[in-house]
Amino acid sequence: MKKRLAALLAALLLVFPLASCARETPAVTAGKTVVTANMYQYWASSYKAVFAYSYSDYADNDSFWQKELSSGGTVAEYLDSLVLRYVRQTAAAADCCDRLGVRLSDKTLDAIDARLDDLEADYADGSRNAFNRLLAAYGVNRSILREIYIMEAKVEALENALFAADGELALTDEARERYYGENYVRVSLILVGDTYRYATDENGSFILDPSTNSYVTVSLTDEEKAEKAEKIAEIDEKLAAGEDFAALEKTHSEAALFYGEDGVYPNGYYLTAGTSFVSEVTELAFSLDEGETGKVSTAYGTFFAKRLPLDEGAYKQTANTDFFPDFDAAVRENLFLSYLSPYVAEAVADEDVIARFSLPNVTPNYRY
Repeated sequence: MKKRLAALLAALLLVFPLASCARETPAVTAGKTVVTANMYQYWASSYKAVFAYSYSDYADNDSFWQKELSSGGTVAEYLDSLVLRYVRQTAAAADCCDRLGVRLSDKTLDAIDARLDDLEADYADGSRNAFNRLLAAYGVNRSILREIYIMEAKVEALENALFAADGELALTDEARERYYGENYVRVSLILVGDTYRYATDENGSFILDPSTNSYVTVSLTDEEKAEKAEKIAEIDEKLAAGEDFAALEKTHSEAALFYGEDGVYPNGYYLTAGTSFVSEVTELAFSLDEGETGKVSTAYGTFFAKRLPLDEGAYKQTANTDFFPDFDAAVRENLFLSYLSPYVAEAVADEDVIARFSLPNVTPNYRY
């Protein structure tokens, strides 16, 4: 019996130090801030859940993860790179928070503890051991999860400090105008709907399909297609002859027919690379020089575009509201990431550790 107990004790001494070391294995280090392997596994698991909700074709199988992207690499490689980028930014921001002496308030820390208590009560009936067993699927326990929540809170605290009225990154019109100038293009558009038309009822109103919450479309007849082709050719000829683009937009564009009068913008369309718009049109807009026109065929019809000069303060005008949702938030994010950039670049990642937590290998975390 003594020999068996001695053997068991030796085994325990081997196992528990190794487990402790595993929790402290650095995955990403930014200054004095360390993201351990367990913390990295948690974030990989959490982002796997986010991606599962974000992509309509998501499936947790090799067919999805190993799909080749047109930009190069696989889906897994691309999404893994996003997780690593987020973790590096989080570590860098938390380290900056500590270096600048920005402290978390007692209220924030109390809120984190209350959140953990609620999770423990909701998912483990208040049992700490049961809660830790659930968290183990994502590489953490309650103590490590608290460290993670604190690190995320430091990111927010740093941002709030930097953007305070007297902060280093306090928003100014100069910063807004610079972001606007660096990220937006402005175009006028002429749309000819040569791919489909909307079905109408006996009153001439569009027919809404309640199952998809979208308007019913029908294919064009050969005669209608010929008419559209003639219209496109006419616009080509008139533009080549030097006729005014704005005048042709008023007389030839079918944007109002497709989008309604509210979808026609008198000041033009303000687009960014990430704008939720017809991607081919956005690509065309950015490829044009100021004053230049171009044409592109899309699934929605043929678009003619003319790039216009940016007008000062367009993001302040009510008529342009659709193109500048949460504009100040976008400016803040850009400034914040630019501020963090040199610190993120210095963050050291252990590729061997990170490779263990590639998204296909982790359990998605939908709860914590």
